[in-house]
Amino acid sequence: MAKKPGLSIILGGDLAKWQKWALAFDGSLKVASERALRKASLYALSEIHNKIKGGRYTRLAPLTLLLRQLEGYGSTPLVRRGRLLRALTHDVINQTEAHVGLTLNAFKDRKGNTSNIGKLLHDGGTIRVTEAMRRAFMRKLGRLSQKKGVSLVKRRGSSKGRIRIKPRRYIGDVFEDAMVARKIESIYFESLAREAGFR
Repeated sequence: MAKKPGLSIILGGDLAKWQKWALAFDGSLKVASERALRKASLYALSEIHNKIKGGRYTRLAPLTLLLRQLEGYGSTPLVRRGRLLRALTHDVINQTEAHVGLTLNAFKDRKGNTSNIGKLLHDGGTIRVTEAMRRAFMRKLGRLSQKKGVSLVKRRGSSKGRIRIKPRRYIGDVFEDAMVARKIESIYFESLAREAGFR
């Protein structure tokens, strides 16, 4: 299995030679292979969802946890409003390839510009704190302070600095799991045999 840009996965890889050899002998296997890939990629997607919902990742920072509690959200990393889960999808490209990963342009800002937040959450990295970000954060703290009746804004602080995002490889971890990889292959071959009428 090989990675493609945008956190997509190609199901095939080591299976590609076998697939192309078999499909060359029987054109009817092309449809059967696409259906088998759809089932295998759906399983892979479900494993990614389970991995995220399981919360087995680096804990959130204390301030992030506090803000989530005040806003009524849980403490599970990567799960807040469900945007990341909804952005994950699986697509059959042809009879030998199926991509599992983030949809193109899954995250956009208010101006419609594409955001790399999904990839950043996966790979980790740093974000430069701008003046606009600092002001937006302070306004948010102010609203929460009024709503909860507590003082969260102690001082204005500085807009200088960076926010470090720790990597949480919600796609890579799944595809690097040997048991999951074997299951994907098993689902593909068993489904192909059924679809082709071998069982």
